[in-house]
Amino acid sequence: MLRVYFNGASVMSFHPDIIIKIPFSSQQKRWIRSLVFRSFRVLPAQFRKKLPQEITVLFVSSLFSRALNRMYRKKDAPTNVLSFIYDSYAEIFITPAVVRKEAKKYGESCVFRLAKMIIHGMIHCGGIDHEASVAGERKFEALERKILKNLLASRDFALDPLNKDFS
Repeated sequence: MLRVYFNGASVMSFHPDIIIKIPFSSQQKRWIRSLVFRSFRVLPAQFRKKLPQEITVLFVSSLFSRALNRMYRKKDAPTNVLSFIYDSYAEIFITPAVVRKEAKKYGESCVFRLAKMIIHGMIHCGGIDHEASVAGERKFEALERKILKNLLASRDFALDPLNKDFS
């Protein structure tokens, strides 16, 4: 099961002041949900079998992301994506403000960068870590490139009206 939330609804317990509403229009939410599901569908079948039974993708504020990053990675800054795995359940936290900045920095569309972060989080949920070793980093990056290539090749990604921008 794959679920998408836009305002920090999570199994994690945090102070409610940290969860700030992200102003997505209903049309943007539909497109983003669609992008999450399309990203999942282009994962290799063998890899999908390694994923937890349930994954929730949450879009959170920079403040919430910073709190998570500080607590779990000891880094005092918001980050683009964080993944947490609990037995048969996982959560992927994505910070749209960071994704937008990175898209601009790397000359990518916001949608491409968002897709990359969704896929990046799903790969982590599948148990592959790019920070543990050089071999792990190579394996992670190769799989990420393969999945992105499959997504970009899909007809509906090219035609996605969100592909213009999601800011």
